Amino acid sequence: MAKGRPLEVEVDRNRSAQSQARRALRQSTDDLARLFETALAERRARVRGMPRRAVNMLVYLMQHDAHHRGQIGVLAREPGHQLATEDTMRIWGWKALPPRS
Repeated sequence: MAKGRPLEVEVDRNRSAQSQARRALRQSTDDLARLFETALAERRARVRGMPRRAVNMLVYLMQHDAHHRGQIGVLAREPGHQLATEDTMRIWGWKALPPRS
């Protein structure tokens, strides 16, 4: 996102394994956190390469994330699936996922 810098982990949405997607998401999260932490530690109003002030950019990213979480529910309902309350809680991070075995 910042200055179009690509992720170190590339993900092909049609061929990637779930583990690859998780790794890429984790890398993206770590990269974004590092960019914001650096900007805030240096008392900069903006994160280099981003179009908005740091606070506005954080709000934008949260809204964008919420939009995608909402899409999950919409896409599940289109073929007639109703997400269980517990699934919705997990999608929104209000309930921890069980550990993976």
